Amino acid sequence: MNASKSGNEGFDESRALRTDRFGDLRPLRKTLADCGYSKSGLQEKFKPLIDQRGRLDYALLRASLGGGAIDLLLRLFALGESVPAGEARRILTPETAENLEHAGLLVLEAGLVRSEAELTPLDEWLLLSDFGPEVSGRPPASDYVLGTGPAPLNLAGLTVRRSGEEMLDLCAGGGIQCLFAARHAGRIVATDVNPRALSFAAFNIAVNGIGNVELRRGSLYNPVREEAFDLIVSNPPYVVSPDRDMVFRSAGDSDSDSLTEQAVRGAAARLKPGGFAVILLNWPHESREDWADAPLRWALSDGISRWLMCFDTEEPAVYAARWLRDGTGAGRRSLLETMSSWLAYYRRRGIGMLSAGAIVLHRRGSGRTWTRKDRLARDIGKQGFCGGQVERICLSEDFLASLDGDGQLLDMRFGLDGDHALVQEMKLTAGKWTMESSTLVLRTGFGFAGNADVAMMNLLQRLSAGATLRMAIEATAAGIGADVGALTGPVLGAVRNLMKAGHLTAHGPGPARA
Repeated sequence: MNASKSGNEGFDESRALRTDRFGDLRPLRKTLADCGYSKSGLQEKFKPLIDQRGRLDYALLRASLGGGAIDLLLRLFALGESVPAGEARRILTPETAENLEHAGLLVLEAGLVRSEAELTPLDEWLLLSDFGPEVSGRPPASDYVLGTGPAPLNLAGLTVRRSGEEMLDLCAGGGIQCLFAARHAGRIVATDVNPRALSFAAFNIAVNGIGNVELRRGSLYNPVREEAFDLIVSNPPYVVSPDRDMVFRSAGDSDSDSLTEQAVRGAAARLKPGGFAVILLNWPHESREDWADAPLRWALSDGISRWLMCFDTEEPAVYAARWLRDGTGAGRRSLLETMSSWLAYYRRRGIGMLSAGAIVLHRRGSGRTWTRKDRLARDIGKQGFCGGQVERICLSEDFLASLDGDGQLLDMRFGLDGDHALVQEMKLTAGKWTMESSTLVLRTGFGFAGNADVAMMNLLQRLSAGATLRMAIEATAAGIGADVGALTGPVLGAVRNLMKAGHLTAHGPGPARA
């Protein structure tokens, strides 16, 4: 999520890094790796300093640091402290330190040097972002550049990834989605209106040795005009609030045309046939029952199928408290005044509830479109990458929408996809174990579950062996002594549900392979 105003004005250009002065960043990357400044290395060092909620205690970290190279790097790039310039130059090499000073990342004052931003090691990357309020001790500036966190990880987890595609990262911020996509996309265009964010993105692209990203400055889709893409991802400023100075997170005036609404509406027109868009959003509505209305309306477009995911729905007071809990209102008004201002704004606009979620858009090459809505867990990112499952579900929805009758479904072959497990619950009654339930679950992704009794397990086994659904039903009915006609209806319903959950995929019509 990052700033996206109506134009390019309003930002202090001097706060952007000098991208032409980075120099060769490969020695910096090597130095950090050699010193143990990596995700695995820091996880081991941080382990005793993480509380029960998984948060790092920065005060304890400061107190625990010694005088080694890794300790100096942590003071510089994780805690924002000033360190002796000579020591920094010795560890980073004089040339690297000088380049970073000229670029504006390192600031030299009275023999000490400090970093203007945080450098976080991810799995195989380094990510530059602004220090959080818990480290800097002050509220974020208007051009604040976000780092990693639940929102970008959720977006990465939901993204459909196909080799060689052309991708647009809208409101790219520091470019974290570009890092995820660089491994599979052929070409990436990343846009943002915030010059500081784009300069951070340029650093992240350079330090990680990525060569297929083009950065463009401008609001929303202005920098790409009418270009079309196979994939669009966006973590736009989406927080619904009256605060306009927090532009890196504020969705703008939803009374007229919010940034999130513009992001959704604009994506449909710029998707190539077969393309996907994944956009994070928050949105206001009147009651718990009408939560899906507005986002689905924004996404209504010819040839576009829509899948709205709602992670949470909250009352205005709970929503405001969650966003104000980090204390970003301090220094302007008291928290109480800020809270009152937000609640008055919600009342004025008639907002009874606020929801958070994501929307997936899919442009079909031809055929009927479809719409679905689901309530899902908030932290998709913790469940691993779900993009493959999202793609399977969308393609299954395409297939089901194209059917003219059950005959076509019965003549198809199917396969189980994903990491499956069969969970059985047994009950001891009168000294004997009996099965209470049997459930087919996906161990990664959304974890959608489906009923799997003995008949269904027999049927899935026959489908996995290559039988068409019709043949599998006939063989299963014969095996359990059931009537084929009586079994067909329930099986068709179950198969449709398993396809919609990403368990089963249609592989084509018969004949059977076995």
